[in-house]
Amino acid sequence: MDFNAPISLPTRFHRLFSCNFRKNLTLPLASMPLSEDFVNATRGDPCPLLDSKGSHRETVSAGTYRVQTEQGLVTRLIGAYAPYATYDAIVQAINGAVGFTFIRDQEQMHVLFASGNDGRISLIFENGTRTEVIETEFCFIPGMRVLVTSRNAFLDCYIDSGNGYAASVHTFEAKGWENLNDQKIIKTVKAGFTVRGCAEVSSVRCYMDCGLKQADIRPIRYEDGRVLMEGGKVYLTMSIRMEASCYSGVFSWVPGTEQFALVGTLFFDRGDGILGNDVASSIIYHRPSGMWYLWICSFTHGHILAHAEMDADPRFGVNVIDYQLMELMHEDDDDTVFRGKPADEDPDFLYDKKTGKWYMTICRIAKTEEGNKYRYHLFESDHPFDGYRFVTRSSNGDETGGSLLLRDDGLYFVCGSSFSKRARYHIYHLPDMENPTVPTFDYDDGGFRGWGTYIPVKRGTRETIYHLTFDRERGSDFNWSYGNLYCFIPD
Repeated sequence: MDFNAPISLPTRFHRLFSCNFRKNLTLPLASMPLSEDFVNATRGDPCPLLDSKGSHRETVSAGTYRVQTEQGLVTRLIGAYAPYATYDAIVQAINGAVGFTFIRDQEQMHVLFASGNDGRISLIFENGTRTEVIETEFCFIPGMRVLVTSRNAFLDCYIDSGNGYAASVHTFEAKGWENLNDQKIIKTVKAGFTVRGCAEVSSVRCYMDCGLKQADIRPIRYEDGRVLMEGGKVYLTMSIRMEASCYSGVFSWVPGTEQFALVGTLFFDRGDGILGNDVASSIIYHRPSGMWYLWICSFTHGHILAHAEMDADPRFGVNVIDYQLMELMHEDDDDTVFRGKPADEDPDFLYDKKTGKWYMTICRIAKTEEGNKYRYHLFESDHPFDGYRFVTRSSNGDETGGSLLLRDDGLYFVCGSSFSKRARYHIYHLPDMENPTVPTFDYDDGGFRGWGTYIPVKRGTRETIYHLTFDRERGSDFNWSYGNLYCFIPD
């Protein structure tokens, strides 16, 4: 390879925009139909009564659900329980408490938002015989939005006082409910809306949302690496970072704009029935077979890589994907062996028609003179999931988030590179992984081992390569809750 030859990828970029979704993109799952008088319906029961205590009166009119009880309560069904979902209500008036109830067999768990005599909101958590009360600094305002996001045995509570910002208030731990990632248990749980005392609400919903921040960006592509584009949109997998924990979302994007939409979520099952919230996926649509291929990092099963193939489109809705973990390394294996090594991350793969080979990159901890560093390892095979042979590995930086790109002049690899430098990325013209080109940016936000997500998009006779990346600004005290998104285009 001529190391002095110009590469066909851009190396100078300027910022197009930055954004942060923070719980403002949703994938609707269920809602209470407040345009219909479900209380008095006789030919259907869209919101069945799950529980009531004491005398009560309910009405639904003009898009408002009103409940009056005499020191009692009413709970009506929203829908089935959905792991990692957000339960959301807009409260117009309250004299008592409103919130959400989760029911499993004969057990009930309540998360309620109560208004005191001073108008301040307190949180009430009831789990069996246990009751916990948290006072907040929020005063009730008509139109206030109250939210609870579930993540297995934890319930994150938020309040939006009407400015569109869901402020984090408290997280409750639901002891005894730790198995809410077991798919058999998930099917038995109901979610309801509860009123104690009197209240008026104008919306009750359940949805998947985009969490606090995003990371691990990669476009869904065809087998040759070309970006899959339909209706002027590309589709991206990104990890949805929460107060703690995460899961994988699928977003549509109109390239070059800030028009994103959450269109799907991905969960994973290795055959044990446990719903895995794994992230950092690489998905391709293999046109010759009509199948979708996937490699992903399985944090839920030992932090090793896993793969899957499916005939159904994984982009839309809530998907559960059966996958197979890599065989673990043997004790005497070195890092060049294509077996699973704990701490492997951020895989990518594609097929090169010219060579007739599949190429795959794995971010793997390697022993170096500087200590253990994440370095990318390149493998090739005749098959997408096995038979890979080691080709080479990089020798620079602390690398992460790499993407393969197939161009007319060969195969490229772009990845993030440094824990200490903003917007430090490496471009490799494979198989050379010793001499990276380092692109430059007018604003160096992003990086700190951000992802080198180059997205080539053709429109008409022109092609633009967008660089969509993220920073590591934490959305919560949890270390892995980053980051904000940045979009760059070439100078």
